[in-house]
Amino acid sequence: MKRICAIFTKFEFQNADPKLHYNTSGTIIRFRKIMSENASSSDNLKSDAVRRRRRRRPADTYPKTDSDFSDASKTSSDADERGKRETGNRQSKSQTHQKENPRKPEKTSGSQQPVKQEARQKEVNQKDSVKQENRQPENAKPEREKKKNTPRKKSNEREGGRGKNPRSGQRPLISIITITFNASRELEPTMKSIREQSYRNFEHLIIDGASTDDTIITARLNKSPNMRIISEPDEGLYDAMNKGLRFARGSYVIFMNAGDTFHSPDSLSRFAKAAESHNADIVYGDTVIVNERREVLRPRHHSAPPSLTSRSFLKGMLICHQAMMVKKEIAPEYDLHYRFSADYDWAIKVINKSRPGKRINLHTVTTDYLDAGLTEKNKLRSLRERFSVMRHHYGARAALLAHLSFIPRALGRRLKHK
Repeated sequence: MKRICAIFTKFEFQNADPKLHYNTSGTIIRFRKIMSENASSSDNLKSDAVRRRRRRRPADTYPKTDSDFSDASKTSSDADERGKRETGNRQSKSQTHQKENPRKPEKTSGSQQPVKQEARQKEVNQKDSVKQENRQPENAKPEREKKKNTPRKKSNEREGGRGKNPRSGQRPLISIITITFNASRELEPTMKSIREQSYRNFEHLIIDGASTDDTIITARLNKSPNMRIISEPDEGLYDAMNKGLRFARGSYVIFMNAGDTFHSPDSLSRFAKAAESHNADIVYGDTVIVNERREVLRPRHHSAPPSLTSRSFLKGMLICHQAMMVKKEIAPEYDLHYRFSADYDWAIKVINKSRPGKRINLHTVTTDYLDAGLTEKNKLRSLRERFSVMRHHYGARAALLAHLSFIPRALGRRLKHK
């Protein structure tokens, strides 16, 4: 600090101003004076920089004064005068150009004008004639209304194919459903009879209940291109049959369980021809009982009635579901409350849903039924269930009278076999 003060004192005493008063602390006073002068010089520098910037700014950015507004009005008036002069000069030039080069009118002879008028009149007449041709008579309905009023095709008139019902004369797709569970021995003859059918527009579904024997191997060894195998656990025979109905793609369904076979290679063709010619809801035939060696033991004790009605089944299960082909759209699912007679209940429901004139009897044997089936092994329990089914559909009194009539018939069959 002392050095700084000494420097300043030396500098200031050399340039001393006689007007200033110096005392013992004159060095400090003079130091303050110098600092104030330096500050004022820096302010002057800042003001100079601001002036330079203002010079660079365009004139429009500064606030306008009265003189500025007066100058602007002068410039605008001058510009207007210039524009008027230029437009006047242009107009005068165009006028002189028109005078020098006048536009020549087109020459039209008197003969051309009537020709053009005649051509126009012809076009108008042609348009009027087209409108009259397209005009509909007063009583005619528009096309949209005709489409609305046209009746829709009924479901039984749809074309054949997957999930559709065939018209008369078309080949229907038939779904043959086979239920298996540990039935490797019984399955092979069933698949063989299906494979040998002359009618080829069918699909074969094998619904297996997760068999533990060689059933699936047998099915794969005898597999055909139009066959599907579904193997998974189920809740019994009728649950598997419901599953087959859900998987079926054909317009008709027929159940041919393991061990049951078609009676001849043309049996399926007979079913298909009846469906084609009559647009049938139900096609049915007769059944014979065979043993494991495929030998015919006897005809079934019930024969198919000539005409099938809903009251026909008061006499019992007149038709095996293996000998009955049903249109898929009227086939309900089996009632799982019944364990042994759900097929009897299902057949009655199908007949009730079908049309009277569309139940066709083939009057021939169509199916070989393997003896000792599920119902034969549980005959007594099956009769009890059949009574409850009959009571549900026909009433208790009709069911009781029908079962009383079964007693002499059953005794006669036993005596005949003995």
